[in-house]
Amino acid sequence: MSFGRDLAPGQNPHINFEPSIHNGLSENPREEPNNPPEIHGRLTRSALERRNDYVQPRGRYCTMMDWERDDLVLNMGTLLGQCERDVQERMLWHLFLVHDDYGSRVAGMLGMTADDVKHLQPLPKQVLTDEDQRRLKTLGKNGDKIDPTVWGQWTSSVKNRKVTAGEVLGGMRGDAAKPTGKQAAAE
Repeated sequence: MSFGRDLAPGQNPHINFEPSIHNGLSENPREEPNNPPEIHGRLTRSALERRNDYVQPRGRYCTMMDWERDDLVLNMGTLLGQCERDVQERMLWHLFLVHDDYGSRVAGMLGMTADDVKHLQPLPKQVLTDEDQRRLKTLGKNGDKIDPTVWGQWTSSVKNRKVTAGEVLGGMRGDAAKPTGKQAAAE
């Protein structure tokens, strides 16, 4: 329960996280911790060198089944449709960096394209890889493909296989091994 206390001057009282493009909280600009730990040796701060915020989501998107991608796009487009334009643009920028198809399908639901967001710069403190920088130059036109033969391979430890409606219904009743007369006739 929030009482709106401890707000910074000019801070949006509805945003209690950072980073936010709507004037929410921001990290303390001091470089040192309030209570520095006792350390023997050299202490440094640096960004992770092997950082890549988009490769793993791209891999996941590519290995989803069609209905999973459709569901994800419908959910993202519907929920982003309720947001302010600047939030929609920033999210589309991220989605286009993940995958051309993902970004363009959600953008289509919002009546937008990659051209509407390509002017955006990375967020403060965001580290982009060389690949991300290359993708930004051709945002939405990176030639991303989806190979339907790899669905589920990155996301499951169980061997995936397509099943019939009868097998699904039978599994829900606990008798998947023996389809009923109607199911047997349909198969």
